[in-house]
Amino acid sequence: MVQGLKRVVVTGLGAVTPIGNDVSSYWEGLSTGRNGVAGITLFDPSRHACRFAAEVKNFNPAGYLEPKESKRWDRFCQFGVIAAKQAVAHAGLTIDESNQHRVGTAIGSGVGGLLILLIVISFGRQMARENRTHLIRSLSHSVVEGVAM
Repeated sequence: MVQGLKRVVVTGLGAVTPIGNDVSSYWEGLSTGRNGVAGITLFDPSRHACRFAAEVKNFNPAGYLEPKESKRWDRFCQFGVIAAKQAVAHAGLTIDESNQHRVGTAIGSGVGGLLILLIVISFGRQMARENRTHLIRSLSHSVVEGVAM
């Protein structure tokens, strides 16, 4: 072990992916070589050269997020929050005052909420001025904030 570094233990897993929306279906998809790439369904891709993507399919935040929460976050934030909730449940972990400072998470997000960003761009500056939360919800760190809450 490197001097000064502490050990980390992975106690729970969560997954919301193009090949499965929980760890067991994701693992099954990996094991069987399921392809998560298909035609784009979340927007009309006809003006673009590429018309396929690895979208998360059959995604339903009900049961994990309250309807109000679902509206507050971009789709990618919902993926992260739900995967984190799955990981906590998978670990059998109850987070309370006695352990809240000893629990952490590792999250990677390269770009953030492109769907909300595209909506803001499509409707122009007027929408951005009227509702700045659209821009805030599109930032990649939004998922970290959602999980921390």
